[in-house]
This record gives sequence, structure tokens and C-alpha cells, in this order.
Amino acid sequence: MPAHPAPARLIGPRTTGPRFKMAHESPLASVTAPPAQGTLASSQDVHDVVAASLAGKFASDPGIRYGDEQFYLPSLDEIAWILGESQLDRRAWLQNRFDCDDFAYVLKGEMSSHAYANAELTCGLCVGIAWGNFDWLEGNHAVNWFIDSTGTLGFIEPQDDRVFPASSCAGNLYLLLA
Repeated sequence: MPAHPAPARLIGPRTTGPRFKMAHESPLASVTAPPAQGTLASSQDVHDVVAASLAGKFASDPGIRYGDEQFYLPSLDEIAWILGESQLDRRAWLQNRFDCDDFAYVLKGEMSSHAYANAELTCGLCVGIAWGNFDWLEGNHAVNWFIDSTGTLGFIEPQDDRVFPASSCAGNLYLLLA
């Protein structure tokens, strides 16, 4: 495998691209399940954090959609626990069948399943899907984004569970869903 994979290509509304080399073991796998420690935020609050954290990084006509009126902002411990429990990082990347966008959708689903199973929560986790450019690889890529209980936006690489700060967004965000 080359040191830097070929850049992803935008084909119509879809993003395709190579898988990059993953870490062999998630450093978060040993984290124990924490109690709910987060806070609630309205979709307007979420939008305000997204706009402030990613100012200047959106494509000229981005699609930004928040599916709910209220979100639960999980603690980083809660996010780490869900990632540690997830088996997603052990799946094989398959071009056009299970590539970056599929990884992001499945992780979003796992986050939603966690909220569904947790009787303490009254709404879904503030975790979504983003398409754009990120500094850990070249080209367009689909990842997950979140806002934690401190109001900080971050990104998750769903192929290997790494967590990145908002500053890792290199720009050209053309779709952001929650």
C-alpha cells in the first residue's frame, strides 16, 4: 500500500475513495461504560457550535440538516465507550460496497442505537455524518462529527475510531447531517 492513498473522487453526489491503513487496536477498547454525563442542546444551539467551529470550511452551497429539535451532547467518556464497544473498526473496507460513507452511516446508527437503549436519555446523541476534506488523508471523505458535553465539536474516523478536533477539517464540507 502506498504511503498516501490516491485521493477520493467525487462522482455525482457520491464520494468514493481508497481506504487508508487503520490502527490494529482501538485505544478506547478498555474504557468502561460511564453513566450519562452530558447535556441537552437545541438544534439551534448545535447549529451555532457547528457554524462557529467550522467557519470558512464549508463548500459554496453545503447541505446542512439537523433531523431533531433537541440533541444530547455526550461526554467524551460516553463516546469512547460506544467506540470501544463497536465492532465497526474490524470490518473490511470494500470499494463501492462498504466504503467511507457506509462506515459513517453504520457508526451513526450505533450511536442512535445507544440512545435508544439508554432509558436516561430523552433524545438522540449529537453525532452526525460529514462529507469534506480532512487533514488525516487526501481528498473527499465521509466521517462522523459530534459535539460533546463541553460544547466542543470533533470528528470521528469510523474506520479506526480515532477522534480529531474541529481544526482537522481541511475544508470543502459539502454535506453535514445529524
